[in-house]
Amino acid sequence: MNIFIFTSRIVSLPRLYFDKKKVCIYMILCLRNSKKSRLWYNIKTFGRGKISNYIFDMYKKGDFVTIEGSIKVQLQKESSIRSNYQKNNKLVYIKINKIYPARYVFK
Repeated sequence: MNIFIFTSRIVSLPRLYFDKKKVCIYMILCLRNSKKSRLWYNIKTFGRGKISNYIFDMYKKGDFVTIEGSIKVQLQKESSIRSNYQKNNKLVYIKINKIYPARYVFK
């Protein structure tokens, strides 16, 4: 896992849930892509502890945020029924350590 700092937009409502008596949060962020193949990346993010309550109280869908966290990339193999072709999808997960408001506009 690596430290990752980025600016993005919150795409889904932050959702609180409990895991082993700890408050956790889950949300999907939209990150701008510099490559021509895809314009946007949707990234799943998670947070635990005090940061979860802070995010739930302060941020909503559509807000721009700057996040500092740990990044984890997993490969997921997807096979087709009609052929022997296997497609590899990259799943990106980010554990939120710190979050800040941002005034950034994607163009």
